[in-house]
Amino acid sequence: MNSYFTFSYIFQDKKKEDKKDEISLEDLVEKERAALGPNQTRVTLESFLAWKKRKLREKEDTNSKENNRKKAEFKAGRSVGVSSKYSQFEIDRFY
Repeated sequence: MNSYFTFSYIFQDKKKEDKKDEISLEDLVEKERAALGPNQTRVTLESFLAWKKRKLREKEDTNSKENNRKKAEFKAGRSVGVSSKYSQFEIDRFY
């Protein structure tokens, strides 16, 4: 019974030491932000929405190019192997 209390005390003491070494999340964010430098663009709602629209448009463009490439390969007879997963192109053909 005595060893339990000793172990418990040591364990609690180690927890306190670990907490002293930890940096709060806010401090970490501020430290990393300061490391970026002063000439950074602030993110506003408008700039974020414009960025998001641009990224979605780019993703749609790459997906359409990939689908066109796959369609061309399929028409040319270069489909490789049998897969249990259907691409969006193959699903669209059946529905």
